[in-house]
Amino acid sequence: MILSTGLSRSFSSEGDSKEFELEASFAESHTHFSLALFKQIFEENKGENLIISPLSISLALEMVYNGALEETQRDMAEALSLQNIELDQLNRSNQYLYNYFGHLDSLIEIRIANSIWAKQGFTLKADYAEILDRYYYSEMHNLDFSDPQAINAINTWVSENTNRKITSIIQQVDRSAVLYLLNAIYFNGKWFKAFDPKLTRERNFYLDNGDTLKHPMMSQNGRFPYLKGSGFEAISLPYGHTKAMSIFIFLPDTGISLPGFIEGITYEKWNDWLSGFMDTGESVILPKFKYDYAITLNQTLKALGMEIAFDPGQADFSGMFEKTGGENIFIQEVLHKAFVDLNEEGTEAAAVTGVVKGITSYSPSITMVINRPFFYVIRDNRSGMILFMGTVFSPEF
Repeated sequence: MILSTGLSRSFSSEGDSKEFELEASFAESHTHFSLALFKQIFEENKGENLIISPLSISLALEMVYNGALEETQRDMAEALSLQNIELDQLNRSNQYLYNYFGHLDSLIEIRIANSIWAKQGFTLKADYAEILDRYYYSEMHNLDFSDPQAINAINTWVSENTNRKITSIIQQVDRSAVLYLLNAIYFNGKWFKAFDPKLTRERNFYLDNGDTLKHPMMSQNGRFPYLKGSGFEAISLPYGHTKAMSIFIFLPDTGISLPGFIEGITYEKWNDWLSGFMDTGESVILPKFKYDYAITLNQTLKALGMEIAFDPGQADFSGMFEKTGGENIFIQEVLHKAFVDLNEEGTEAAAVTGVVKGITSYSPSITMVINRPFFYVIRDNRSGMILFMGTVFSPEF
């Protein structure tokens, strides 16, 4: 996130969040935001392979939210579905997530990192900096934005914190920028049961335009949570020894478009679907895929109701800086990049955000063949937090 005019911290189960329990309202708020955000992005980019991390985006924006006042904060609360979440609850919930994800499962690696890059001459208020350090474990940097090496410093941090899957977030340091606020998420989940590479072979994938693509498709037998809904079927494939996380893949029935399916997703339907999955004797065939995606989220967030924060004349982020020389601070850009790689071993994904039940029916033996455009969600099964969401119109690898 770019606003215009450190220390590295490892995750621990100790600290302020040790006795803290994540409240259901926090996960509900996050799910509301995730679904609304994805549907808006999809509406603006129909037909594309999408991958976003709602968690990365919300964390970056919620750090800024802590420095927003009055109408700016209320505007952001509406867009982020935070109207019923107290600020202290929000911050302590996010702190809990950092510690929780750091000790999830030996086969699931999740890294979350935050950093602040302030222009020389701009000093964060002590109480705001303390919030970012205490609850978001954010690194603090002062940087000479006129130095040609400034861009390398920022992009190197991005690369290091996404396991080099995303190598940059900015192409140049904007002359009017006073602060870069970054969140990076890296996920590497090994399947509970890996796919045998010997069973992977070229199969047909049917594109929306009527063309057929030959593509490497993985397959395995087993018992997986499965749902047959109205106009679609879905499967959940778990990660880790403990099945702590899963990817949920939703495949519209033949004759039903993926845009039509996504348009019909609601928070109520989502909860009904999740409660309707049942273990079955299941065979699954799905494509390998790997791709990345980049988007500027200004218009998306404005469409969700977050307009004042982008307005130089109305935005109020005076809770962030000690002094600004009389200049008003506003959000110039919200940049987001994400990467996903799904293969026989598991799924690797990364993201960076910069702020410049339905009726079920099933058979005891089903083969779910994912051979046409689909929607997927990578979700933590205990907290309910959505880490990644995407669509595959044409598998890439």
